[in-house]
Amino acid sequence: MTIIDADGHAAGHAADNEAAYRERLPEQYRRRSFIYASDGFDRHQNGKIQKTPKTPRQNLADNDRERIDVQIIYPTGGLMLSRVREPDYAIALAGTYNDWLHDWCSADPKRLKGVALVPLRADVRAAIHRLGHFENFLQIHTCSHAAEQLLACTAVIYSGLLETYRRTTVSSGGLRSLLSSPPAQAGVQGKRSELLPDSRFRRNDAHEGRSIMSDDGWVKAADRSKLAEGEVLGVIVAGKEIALYDLGGELYATDDICTHAYAKLSDGWLDRDEIECPLHAGRFDPKTGKATAPPCTEDLKTYPVRVAGDEIQVKME
Repeated sequence: MTIIDADGHAAGHAADNEAAYRERLPEQYRRRSFIYASDGFDRHQNGKIQKTPKTPRQNLADNDRERIDVQIIYPTGGLMLSRVREPDYAIALAGTYNDWLHDWCSADPKRLKGVALVPLRADVRAAIHRLGHFENFLQIHTCSHAAEQLLACTAVIYSGLLETYRRTTVSSGGLRSLLSSPPAQAGVQGKRSELLPDSRFRRNDAHEGRSIMSDDGWVKAADRSKLAEGEVLGVIVAGKEIALYDLGGELYATDDICTHAYAKLSDGWLDRDEIECPLHAGRFDPKTGKATAPPCTEDLKTYPVRVAGDEIQVKME
């Protein structure tokens, strides 16, 4: 299986180092007060994201560590190219970045694939003539659907809607009616504690989500057969979202929600003794809950876990 990083970025590479531009730009642009305009976002999160490759060889070594076979490299500072007001400088800046990107990817063109910058003010008529442009309704309508559906999916994914209405199946045809329906019509009661989880979560008993807790605080989390060695399982225990882990036959339990941003760790990747968050690739040690990789800095809460008969049980405080 070939693993492709389809959204690599040149953030922190030499491409985002102004010195790399100043030595490559035409002479008349080398003493500018800034290279790129800024969108105002701190993409290094107050210095928490620091590990960046300084050379193509380091880039490839990092990819080897993450088992990435091919990486598509997009610009980062270059995303602000449309904010550059001077046409001649925008063209020179794009050319400078593209030259740097070519040199960087030349270290291994089969594994490093660069996405070039094209300034909006460049004459692209020849490219349009060669590639063709859209004139009929079907072609134009297809493009408009792609953009609108991307916006709709982004709104749904990051709004918390799927976490709130967990029994809902979302399709492009039913999205509008779902968004316009009040909670009662969507088949839920409106209180988060009464919402039913989706198929990724297993009920810990047969009483509509009520947890049966022993006198000493132990609660059934899942059947032992549901968790295989080397896997992570998301469950609801006493109203809390819990992640269960089987590491070499030893079981561990932590909160399932990442401490950095809302994402379920049980949807992430268990890599040896670390769980990687699917949202920003932060990591935690399931045994201790300790945050082990940025942007995560706050540790996870852990819970005692045991096997009783054919049940995995978690002790809740």
